[in-house]
Amino acid sequence: MAGSSWGRMTGFHFVFVVLTLFLSSLLVVTVSGCGTVECGPGTVEVDGVCQVAGTLVCEVGFKPLGNKCVPEPDWVKHKCGENAEYDPLTDTCKGTGGGNQTVECKKCPTPSGSSICLQGRVFPATELMAYWAGDKAYEDLTPLTSKDNAVVKIYDPINFVSNPAASKPLAEVGIDDNGCFIAEDVTIPFSTLFAIAVDDKSASDDSWVLAGMGETPTADKNSEDINVPAVSTKLSGEWGNSLTADGSMLVIFRDVNGKGVEGVVPTFDGKPPVGGKFEGTDMEVLFFAADPTQTTAIIDKTATKTTKSGVVAVKKAEVKAFTGEKAGCTIETGLGGSTPGVLFFRVYDVTGC
Repeated sequence: MAGSSWGRMTGFHFVFVVLTLFLSSLLVVTVSGCGTVECGPGTVEVDGVCQVAGTLVCEVGFKPLGNKCVPEPDWVKHKCGENAEYDPLTDTCKGTGGGNQTVECKKCPTPSGSSICLQGRVFPATELMAYWAGDKAYEDLTPLTSKDNAVVKIYDPINFVSNPAASKPLAEVGIDDNGCFIAEDVTIPFSTLFAIAVDDKSASDDSWVLAGMGETPTADKNSEDINVPAVSTKLSGEWGNSLTADGSMLVIFRDVNGKGVEGVVPTFDGKPPVGGKFEGTDMEVLFFAADPTQTTAIIDKTATKTTKSGVVAVKKAEVKAFTGEKAGCTIETGLGGSTPGVLFFRVYDVTGC
C-alpha cells in the first residue's frame, strides 16, 4: 500500500513562521513550581516553548487546534477508508469494522547496511489467491489479527527448507489487528534471501501449518508492503494434507501489478512437466483452479498451465532453480523448494507480456 507522511506530523515537527527579533521580546515566560510553562498574552506554549499565537503551520491534511496539529476529518477518511480511524500514537489506521479499508501499517526506520526492516501484512492464503486472480480488491481482503494466535518468523531460507524444526528464526514478531507485522534490524543472511513464515504462536496450538514465503532483500533498502499468505490447518486438510506433509512449493507467477499470470507452464532444468511430473524426479505438479477460493476442488487435474490465479503447486519440491515459460513473456529464474511438513510460497516475476 502507498506510504504516508503522517509519521513526520508529530508535535515536535511543526513548522513555524520565523519570528523577528522584536517579536521575541513580546514572549513572557513564567515557570511555575510544578514545572509547567505559562505564556504571556498572544502566545501559546508548544513543547515547552512560548510561540506567537497564529504562527502554527501544519502539513497537508492537518489543521491547527490550539497549540497542536490535528488530522482533518476528510484527510483521515481518504487515507484510512470509510471503516478506519487514524491513531496518532501508532501512526496507523485502525479498523472500526466492515470492509473497504485502506490500512497504513507502521513504517520501517532507516536501514543500516546489511541490517534491514521487513514489514507487511498477513492474509489467509485463499484471500491472497482471490486477489491474485482479480476476484477481490485488496481493500476487501480480510487479514489475520492478533486474535488468530499466529506469529511471523523470519528465517534464512536455506536453513528453513533444510531443517525447519531446528532452524532458529532471525526474528519473530506478532501480528496486529490490521494484519500488520514489522521486524526491525534483521541481518541479511549469506544466502541473500529471507523466508517469511507464519506459524502458531504457541507450540501447543495447531491452528496453522508452517508456511513461508520467499523475499529477496537489497542491502540498505527495507522490504516493505509484503503480503504474506497463511495456511490454516483446516485449509491444509481441505487442499489435501499430503500437500503439506510431502512438502510443497506454491509457485506464484505474478505480473508487475501484483496479479497472477494465466497460461504459464512451470519448468525445471529447462523442461516442462510431463504427465504431471518433472521428468526424472519425484516432483508432482498440480495447478490451482480458476476460482482459488474453492476448497474441495482447488486442484484442477485437467490443467496444464496456470489459471488466472497464477498459482501452481510443486509437491516434494527440491531445493533447485525453477522458472516458467509463456510466449512473449520474460520470467524470473530463481531458487525454490520445500521440505516435508512445510508449504513454501515463491513468487516469480513475469514481465514483457
